[in-house]
Amino acid sequence: MPDSPLATSSFSVLHKAPDSILSDLEDQQWARRFEFKDLEALGNSIQSFSIPEGSYIFEEGDNEAFLFWIVLGSVEVVKKDQNDNEILLTRVKRGRVLGEMSILDGEPRSASCRAAQDTEIFVLTAKEFEKLCKTAPTTALILIRSIARTVSRRLRQTSGALLDRLDDEES
Repeated sequence: MPDSPLATSSFSVLHKAPDSILSDLEDQQWARRFEFKDLEALGNSIQSFSIPEGSYIFEEGDNEAFLFWIVLGSVEVVKKDQNDNEILLTRVKRGRVLGEMSILDGEPRSASCRAAQDTEIFVLTAKEFEKLCKTAPTTALILIRSIARTVSRRLRQTSGALLDRLDDEES
């Protein structure tokens, strides 16, 4: 069973059969980039968790490096302002990946993620990702490209929002 920082939390580890995990992976839109053998390798590297509504998956500043996919439910991404008040940045639904930056750069979390409702997630830790890179490099490469597309898309959205805001201020 893959090692996970969430295994020591109050979240429920879902002991799913490999076929069930594979079926859930195949059902995700992003998984269409992977061949069946790659999904099998990925499925052997992840762990499934049930997260109760309102529970934090990770908090801003945390150092544990892992990414997760939302299998069922939804997650809110929140960030604290200078007065320590939480600001909702976005609500993310089933099929989306979060926390991917920690796998790439190992830096502390830039925001918090909490379950907006009872949610099921798949977790891939940095340790399991490193194993995947050694044992299934093609799978790891496909995953890295997928992460890069996600980060690039988010950066473009952020840049566009920043330009819109600057335009509004100049008007």
